[in-house]
Amino acid sequence: MGVYREIILPKILDLMLGQPDFQKLRHQLLSRAQGDVLELGLGTGLSLEHYPKSVKRLYAIDPSVGSRKVAYQRAKALGLDLEYLDSENLEHLSIPKASIDTLVSCFTLCTIPDVKKTLVDLRAFLNPNVQFLFLEHGRAQEASVSKWQDRLNPIQKTLFAGCHLNRDISGIISDAGYTVKDLKLSYVPGPKIASFMYSGYASIYGKT
Repeated sequence: MGVYREIILPKILDLMLGQPDFQKLRHQLLSRAQGDVLELGLGTGLSLEHYPKSVKRLYAIDPSVGSRKVAYQRAKALGLDLEYLDSENLEHLSIPKASIDTLVSCFTLCTIPDVKKTLVDLRAFLNPNVQFLFLEHGRAQEASVSKWQDRLNPIQKTLFAGCHLNRDISGIISDAGYTVKDLKLSYVPGPKIASFMYSGYASIYGKT
């Protein structure tokens, strides 16, 4: 399982999530990023090339050693200074409180075991005017599709290291105390059970 998760799976995900349709969505989303950025679940670094010059510092959280190696290579090629933070204890990250201007999650909220707690824990490190940029696949609005997502979810979690097909992404973000300011829902080409996209940005509850 170690070889699969650390070597084979990162390559599979890099190929799948590096398709032009996904990269186009990343580019549109990340054009808003600025200041000190924290990307949750950087993976193999497919988002790196889409960050604008308005980004000052780039931090990342990702437990996969195999994915980190690929992301480091991409960051070096782009001339980006990438720093990983400890993913084991999100309540005590090695960055100042209220210092992150942009929080980013691309195809990550589907996999985190206790995703609500993770988003709540990170709030202490976010600037009050933070923008949370997200691009995720999740639960489809069509009942016929969501039924199959529920049926196939156990298989999906086994094959893709805990990834869920059927999470209500915008609901999860709201439940963690963020206000979704802009939400775009759409399908990208591919099987409907895995191609329903949630894209947009959110702020900390009560902030503009």
